[in-house]
Amino acid sequence: MLIKILILLCSGMLSPNFGWLNKTDVAEAFRNDLFTKLNEIGLNIDRTEIEKYPNLTPQEWVTKAKQIISAVQTLIEPNKSV
Repeated sequence: MLIKILILLCSGMLSPNFGWLNKTDVAEAFRNDLFTKLNEIGLNIDRTEIEKYPNLTPQEWVTKAKQIISAVQTLIEPNKSV
């Protein structure tokens, strides 16, 4: 199954795909964990955005790109068999 976790737009905006991650309990748990991880690294996504498609400017996320990749990897590894 292909799941788009993050969308990178040609404008440089990065959009966590929270609005789409709600089809199953597993997807919602993943979304909640992703939301927490992204906020832990300092992206400051408002709680009201957890079921939406927030847009992060390049100024907000580019300096944290390695941390974002690491956060996604830690979430994906345990879910490989899902």
